[in-house]
Amino acid sequence: MPDTHAILSASSSHRWLSCTPSARLELEFDWQETEAAKEGTAAHALAEHKLKKALHMRSRRPVSEYDSDEMEECTDGYVAFVMELVAAARETCRDPIVLIEQKLDFSDYVPEGFGTGDCIIVADDTLHVVDLKYGRGVLKKEDFGYRCIRDIKPSDAQKWFIELHKGGKGYSTFTSVRGVLKPAFQMAFEEDVIRRKPFDFVITKYIENDSERRIALTPEEYTTWMDFIKNDKTYSKCYDEFVVLFGTGMRVSEFCGLTVNDLDFENKRIRVDHQILRDNKGRYYIEKTKTESGRRFIPMTNDVLEALKNILKKRPRMKKEFLIDGYSGFFLFDKNNSPKVALHIENEFRWALIKYRKLHPDKPLPHITPHVCRHTFCTNMAGAGMDPKVLQYIMGHSEIEVTMNVYTHMNYERASAQMFELVDGVPEPKKAGPVWAWARLSSLCETVRSVISVALLFL
Repeated sequence: MPDTHAILSASSSHRWLSCTPSARLELEFDWQETEAAKEGTAAHALAEHKLKKALHMRSRRPVSEYDSDEMEECTDGYVAFVMELVAAARETCRDPIVLIEQKLDFSDYVPEGFGTGDCIIVADDTLHVVDLKYGRGVLKKEDFGYRCIRDIKPSDAQKWFIELHKGGKGYSTFTSVRGVLKPAFQMAFEEDVIRRKPFDFVITKYIENDSERRIALTPEEYTTWMDFIKNDKTYSKCYDEFVVLFGTGMRVSEFCGLTVNDLDFENKRIRVDHQILRDNKGRYYIEKTKTESGRRFIPMTNDVLEALKNILKKRPRMKKEFLIDGYSGFFLFDKNNSPKVALHIENEFRWALIKYRKLHPDKPLPHITPHVCRHTFCTNMAGAGMDPKVLQYIMGHSEIEVTMNVYTHMNYERASAQMFELVDGVPEPKKAGPVWAWARLSSLCETVRSVISVALLFL
């Protein structure tokens, strides 16, 4: 960890670029490290140790009074992220250079400018500068954080969010902050400390949602993406998994939790009633669906059936089956022959998309994640005319409003095609390729209705 700091440091550039004399003025004050800063220093030291161990370098684990499960999880995620970057770099470079806590000199641009990079990865034509952020003290910096819970009204919470927004905080920050505070106020409400829950309000009523919006892939984008995955030397192994996600609309943790017993090839249906998760200490556990609507059967299209059979063929032979909370027979495994969880598949999408964008800058694709697969499936089933209640059942939505929100994402091309077909009798152009191609959706909807009617007999 660095023990000296540049006067014109990179981390404080937002101040001295706006007011250059402030850098000298700060020298007139004694340096006082806050508790939040001390905790951040401890997190960086722990992350440095873990990363060195992952790279087979000698290191002794630091001891700190700030050690916590949260810090363990944060630093584990940092190391996993860096190691994925290293693995990706090794695909194109035989011996990438990895530097940890490396001093960086930018005095050619800023007088006496230097700083410390948490991790630097140098490959043939790529440079990664990774910065670990362990931000604490958002509440500590605000007067709001020192107020008594019983004195806070809904208007106070709303006003605080508006002030934070004016200060430059984004929508995702508000969802995170509320996610931390809301349970505390819920407990206070249940204990009769407060009469109203101040954070039970719709954030978008006061703060614009400026986060990146998930969109459904068009048939052309789907074909481009899946053709790339199918023919790529590295990611072709993920092709069948992607087909299943696009063709069923399952949540990724539900997909990872499937066992051989959940697959009914004879009746062409998949039973979904649980998901597999892993805690920050690497322990697996099974979580049942939270609502009755989450327990459902999903029909298998021919493409999905074929993909599942391909996955089963590649399933490693296990000397001893994993038994997790009474479930066994999992068929999605990582390179260490441990059951996959959502993070594995999310990373497959992330790194595949990075590679695609690097190889095909002239053919841009939107952000693609496992949830985009689910959103794409739902959007296209809705666009094909599937009954909303049937679609709600397949998606496992507890409320029809969630399903109906999909209809707000219809684009002009699809709306105009359906309008012309209804008014002028001009048929909508048929698309081929994807599992949810328009030419096959009507018959699939009928298959879904018949499968659901049978499935409901067993629920």
